[in-house]
Amino acid sequence: MALSEVGERPTRIHYTDNPADIIYDFHLRVRQNIDHILGDENNLARIPEQLHGKGNECLLRRAFEGAVAEAECRAAANYTIAVPQCYNGRIQLLLPLRLTGGQPELVLTICREDGFYSARTCLTLDMAYNNARQICCPMASWLAK
Repeated sequence: MALSEVGERPTRIHYTDNPADIIYDFHLRVRQNIDHILGDENNLARIPEQLHGKGNECLLRRAFEGAVAEAECRAAANYTIAVPQCYNGRIQLLLPLRLTGGQPELVLTICREDGFYSARTCLTLDMAYNNARQICCPMASWLAK
């Protein structure tokens, strides 16, 4: 909340009318547009270097698909892993992806649609941290600075 002037009522800022929008719903599947994500130069630049290069396309695709499946399972077990952000007036959730090791290296943005989550892009950890701070102080351990 912010005070506009001394003595006035606080101005309330809210990002959604439905609190369920900011909590991961494990009943919904993540539909990833993997061809778009891995075919976009901006997204590819965010992916760990060891998965780049000619001949690694199949490895990258499998690593990405596996990381998304693992992130879904982890978020289903602990909904706080999915951190909300607001983008273009819509709530999205940020899912950490572990592509090559035990620590998150990339973040998948998912947006609730009719009966599923749509995934169309990925972010670096720094980008995710900055975006999530707009809604609240990120408490997810994977996003801590």
